[in-house]
Amino acid sequence: MTPARRGASSVLRYVALIAGALVMVTPFVYMLSTSFQPQAYVLSLPPQLIPNPATIDNYTRALTTEDFALYFVNSIIVTAISTFFSVLISSMMAFAFARFQFRFKETIFRVLLAGLTIPAIMLLIPQFVLAKNLGILDSLGGLIVFYVAGSLSFNTFLLRGFLASMPGSSTRPCRSTAPRRGPATRGSPCRWLGRRSRRRRSSHS
Repeated sequence: MTPARRGASSVLRYVALIAGALVMVTPFVYMLSTSFQPQAYVLSLPPQLIPNPATIDNYTRALTTEDFALYFVNSIIVTAISTFFSVLISSMMAFAFARFQFRFKETIFRVLLAGLTIPAIMLLIPQFVLAKNLGILDSLGGLIVFYVAGSLSFNTFLLRGFLASMPGSSTRPCRSTAPRRGPATRGSPCRWLGRRSRRRRSSHS
C-alpha cells in the first residue's frame, strides 16, 4: 500500500470513528441538557443542546421531594452485593470449565450459553412468579438473587475465555514451593510464592 493510500485509509478510519462516537455521545449530551431545562422547554423544536433559560429546579425537586437518599443507598447495596456474588460464582464456574475435564462439560457450557439467547423481557413473568413463591417480592434480596442469576452466563463466558488463554502454570495449584524456572512460570503466582517461602526460611535460619 502506497503512503497516499495509507494516509487516506487512516483519515477515513478516523472519520468513521468520530462519526460513531458522535452518534453514541449525542443522546447523553441531550439528556444532560434537558435536565437543566424547565419542563415547558423539554419537547421544544428544534431541540436546544444549550439550555436557555437554564435551571436546577429539576435536581432540587428530585433530591427534596422524594426519598432520593434511600434510593441511592439501596442501589449501592444491591450493586455491591450483586457484583461480589456474580464475580465470585462466575469465576469459579469459569475456572472449572477452563481447567477441569469432566463428562458433559461442553454440553453444560452450551446450555449455559443458550440462556444468553433468551430476551430478558420474556423472563419477567417467570421471575415474578418465582419471586412470589419464594416470598422475596418487593425486597432487596429478590433483586440481588435475580441480578446475580441473570449475569452468570455472560460473566462465565468471558472469564472462561480469559482463563483458557492463560498458561496452565498461572492458574494451577502450586504443588512445590520452588517451581521450575522457564517462560511458562516467569511471573506466575507459583514462582512468587516460591520466592516468598525461600525468603522466610532464610530469615528464620
